[in-house]
Amino acid sequence: MSVAHKWSPIEDGGTIDLSLEELPPLIEVWKEQSSVLAETDAIRTFNERLNREWAIETGFIERVYAIDRGTTQILIEKGIEASLIPREGSGRDPDQIAAILQDHLDALDGMFAFIKGERDVSVGYIKELHGALLRHIDTHTVKDSSGRFFEVPLLKGVYKTLPNSPTRPDGTIHDYCPPEHVASEMDRLMEIHRKHVEAKLPMAIQAAWLHHAFTQIHPFTDGNGRVARTLASLVFVKGGAFPLVIRREDHVRYIEALEQADAGNLSPLVRLFVAAERRVCLQALQALPWPGARTDSTAPATPEEAISAIRETLVRKREVIPRPWEAATTLRANLILHAQGRINGVNQALQSELQGSPRFRTTLRGLAAAQEAAGAVREVASQLGIETTSESTEGVALELHPGPCNIVLAMLVAGKDFRGVIVGVLGFIGPDKKAVLAADDIFQLNYKDTQNSVTSRFNRWLDVGLTRALELWRERL
Repeated sequence: MSVAHKWSPIEDGGTIDLSLEELPPLIEVWKEQSSVLAETDAIRTFNERLNREWAIETGFIERVYAIDRGTTQILIEKGIEASLIPREGSGRDPDQIAAILQDHLDALDGMFAFIKGERDVSVGYIKELHGALLRHIDTHTVKDSSGRFFEVPLLKGVYKTLPNSPTRPDGTIHDYCPPEHVASEMDRLMEIHRKHVEAKLPMAIQAAWLHHAFTQIHPFTDGNGRVARTLASLVFVKGGAFPLVIRREDHVRYIEALEQADAGNLSPLVRLFVAAERRVCLQALQALPWPGARTDSTAPATPEEAISAIRETLVRKREVIPRPWEAATTLRANLILHAQGRINGVNQALQSELQGSPRFRTTLRGLAAAQEAAGAVREVASQLGIETTSESTEGVALELHPGPCNIVLAMLVAGKDFRGVIVGVLGFIGPDKKAVLAADDIFQLNYKDTQNSVTSRFNRWLDVGLTRALELWRERL
């Protein structure tokens, strides 16, 4: 039987593009806007729902149970109750599923307590974590040499004593760490992670490396994926972000990113983790109440103070936005000008190369003349879990014939309410009017970003997306 991936001792990563780390400014936006509201019902409710989503999704993608999306939303909104879980089609008895989900929640609560205690991650904590996550799972399935499956007792918080390398559908084996090397590899894992913390590597890179290296060791008989995602969550929460929610919709991308990490490329997993944290952070911002009126009751003493009070009143009425948030709109305007120049260059190159054929023509236009295309691109963003609004949509569209097809760059307000965050979506729209994402992901900017850092990220993102969009058009010719 062939080996698809052969185990080797863990190493301290390789070359990783640090520009992939876009989270720090966005987390600063969250901290700033939530700092005066830390104990409000809005934030408390959001965190409770997020934790329940984490508890459900972390087991769902491991096929521990089969809760459909509708039931998942009910449980997120109303709480973990066995009576809310259908008896048919869920894979287990509802009472057991509810107990497993509560174990996940308890383990997450324990993680928050661990962080507050300012303890360093250790192999002892990881063993405790494994036991907490799998408290109500007593057996696991194994296959004997004859190919027969049967259940054996699950030892919690205890390293594996037999190999647990899985056989893939194509018959190949993914080789995990042999049992005799697990203890030393786990010590090595903690040593490298401590170096990453001391070196203050970006949290998304720390989390992705720790998650992947742990899964390569696969130290426990079962439950390794849930432990890995909890460890990644711990890194993010310590950095001021949120628990890492890998949704069922992310599953294919998640597995592909892990396979690329197996081959030495950690960047796709970093990008996935950044996207997951970004999605939650944008949702959290939308859960915040709108900024209120002045708390200082002192009457203005000068015309300038009176003008300031007038502006704060208009902020409360949502007729203007808080002054610092305006920096995001300036960044957007600069990037759109830059994108127009780049896309116009692409347009001119196409016209130069294709001018000998009357079959081909291209037209560059603003989104004010391409609102249908902008709407299709907003739908792509919603499929990624990013809510946007049609208000204040700016960008550019390149119409391509034959087709007609469109390459559309839309710079959109993130969420129903503008909170100083803007997302860019680069989509390709075919003759069927349906949009697909041309770039690997959306682009995000906010008022805490700097022009240099945003422009550098935007250039790479735009060129990747334009290249892919042109390829999609070529495939249709």
